Amino acid sequence: MELPADTRSITLEHMRAFIAVAHCRSFQKAGEQLCRSQSAVTQSVKRLEAHLNCTLVERGNGHTFGLTTAGQRLLPELEDILLRFDAVLRAARQPELRGRITVGIPPSFSTVELQAAVARLLALNPDLQIGVISAMSADIDRMLADGSLDVALINQHRFDSSHAAEGIFEVLAQQPLHWASGGHIELAPTMPVPLATYSEGSPWRAATLESLRPYSPVIDEILKYRTYAKLLSTYVDGLLAALRGRFDGGCGFPHEIGLFLDYPPEDVQAFIETGGEGCKLCGYWKVYGDEQSARACFMRFDRCREALCGALSRGEGILQFIEKHRYAA
Repeated sequence: MELPADTRSITLEHMRAFIAVAHCRSFQKAGEQLCRSQSAVTQSVKRLEAHLNCTLVERGNGHTFGLTTAGQRLLPELEDILLRFDAVLRAARQPELRGRITVGIPPSFSTVELQAAVARLLALNPDLQIGVISAMSADIDRMLADGSLDVALINQHRFDSSHAAEGIFEVLAQQPLHWASGGHIELAPTMPVPLATYSEGSPWRAATLESLRPYSPVIDEILKYRTYAKLLSTYVDGLLAALRGRFDGGCGFPHEIGLFLDYPPEDVQAFIETGGEGCKLCGYWKVYGDEQSARACFMRFDRCREALCGALSRGEGILQFIEKHRYAA
């Protein structure tokens, strides 16, 4: 069978994304495995389908998942291609990395993906030592310049293309910014806009003020924070105060507390609106949205509970258990 000419544009990234999705049966889990965002994995699979001019993944409501007949046929073929390709790379591989590298990340970056990437790098290079420094992006930029850091992830409001020309920086992802405010806030044209922002030098502060400039508002920066943790702490303190008021006011149990437990927002909202009736699944919480993802999550919780209970019965401590499984894939 003659393949379309567009197949020449298929990359290893496309193939690895499809294989990960097929085995994980979830775009989100595949992204975690590949240390990529869910949207990036989704786009890779879509591009592979476009290049082959066929559908490989069946997508239903929510995150319902399955491979089409074409996807089932293609999966072992792509796995064989990657196995042979990886074997060629291993045969031509340079000596393992040794020594120490220091990585800088902003406090707002998730450490989960970083831990997974570090674990994979150390598995390939056991003699390599990796140090991680958390600092604001402006400070990280300076540390890169003076040689204190070897590699870093930074936030920039606008990417400086001159860096790309120097081969120093590469854009990994672009994220849109959204406004968030309390639903009770009403602003008159002459009323100062109360803002909780980062301090001077933050790319997010610059983006915030620039987005307001066309409207020429009076800005009242009531709170300034240097770190994401401090800003988030104030936000969480405000939510806790609101919940405390709900308890003290005798208005019933505040079911939005499920958001603090990382329940899906759509499930929390549906529970409140329906009074807990008509859910699709009842487990660690009542599920109204993505049932398949919730079932997979409940199974992970069950496995974690069983593993922890088994460790405790063998005399292991909780901290010992956490450290043992910190970098587990």
